[in-house]
Amino acid sequence: MRNHSKPHYDTERLNSVPFTSVAEWLDETKRRGCHNVTYCPWHDDSHPSLVLYENGNENRCHCFSCGCGGDIISYVMKHEGVDFANACEMLSQKFGIDTKA
Repeated sequence: MRNHSKPHYDTERLNSVPFTSVAEWLDETKRRGCHNVTYCPWHDDSHPSLVLYENGNENRCHCFSCGCGGDIISYVMKHEGVDFANACEMLSQKFGIDTKA
C-alpha cells in the first residue's frame, strides 16, 4: 500500500538559514546601518527596502515601503513564484538541509 500523505518539512531548520545567505543567493544585498537590505519581492522595488533581521532569535524580513515581510520560506515562495513544498526543496538543496521532519 502506498503512502499518499504529504511530506512534512522541518521548517524550523529551513528558517534558521541566515536570511542574508538566502537573499544573496536569490538577489543582491546591501548594508544599511546595522542591517542588510535587499529588493522586496512583494512589490516593484527600485531601491532595496526589505530589511533583513538576524539578531538573536530573529531571522525575518520586513519591507518599510509596502509593509510585507515574513520568514525565509515565505520570502523564497514570493521571490521565486513557487509553492511551499518547492520553496522547501529549493532551500534544502541549496543549503544541504534534510527537509523531512
